[in-house]
Amino acid sequence: MLLCCADLTRRPSGKWIIDFDLMTEQEARQYLAPFEYVEQYVQPARLNNGREGRRVYWWRLGESGAALKRRTAPFSRFIGIPRVAKHLLPVWLPAGTLPDTQVVAVARDDDFTFGVLASIFHRVWARAQGTYMGVGNDLRYTPSTCFETFPFPRPVEDHRAEVEKWARYVVQLREHLLGQDPKATLTGLYNAVAGLRVESDATHPVAALATAHDHLDTAVAAAYGWDWTLTEDEVLSRLLALNLERSSAGTDLA
Repeated sequence: MLLCCADLTRRPSGKWIIDFDLMTEQEARQYLAPFEYVEQYVQPARLNNGREGRRVYWWRLGESGAALKRRTAPFSRFIGIPRVAKHLLPVWLPAGTLPDTQVVAVARDDDFTFGVLASIFHRVWARAQGTYMGVGNDLRYTPSTCFETFPFPRPVEDHRAEVEKWARYVVQLREHLLGQDPKATLTGLYNAVAGLRVESDATHPVAALATAHDHLDTAVAAAYGWDWTLTEDEVLSRLLALNLERSSAGTDLA
């Protein structure tokens, strides 16, 4: 399946990709209908391509995603993050999904990593380390500055389990709310959550999701060994200090 950024933030488009991976032309031709489509629509454009690999192996993807396939091969799922979006929204992607360039793929399958990435801690860090673009001044999530520099907590087992529990609950609530309304989108849900922060309404359909995120943030704070609550400035200050501490010691940030 081919996945673009809008498939995460809105509704899946249901598009599929023809991926012959590293097959020879003879091997690819065994898939009659897909090869016929590529031969008709892709080959004419590729024959004049300036890059030799794309010209010679015209039936293959320009970029095969080999590294991602290799890293995610043991997993049944991995994490995707929209590269440009109004809200920072990590999403579970099923194995076999091939994201386009507007989706950042994180080759991890554990609820703890997902929970940390969905928390206010990673959100504050990404806002400070990323860039902004577009009419809505949306966050542009760049792995080198937003993910690779982020100092993950190193919790004891009980704190890890608490983060995992609330991470799973957040995902369950999202799926429930999206299932209730065929027109609902993740962006719409989190627009409502943001509005709920301003005007508290316990009866609003997304109130449970907002509460679940509050519990998740509390659990992630405990995983860092920090009391909650903290202001966003305090969160950023502590994360910067932790980043510098680990960088100076030459230890991994994760």
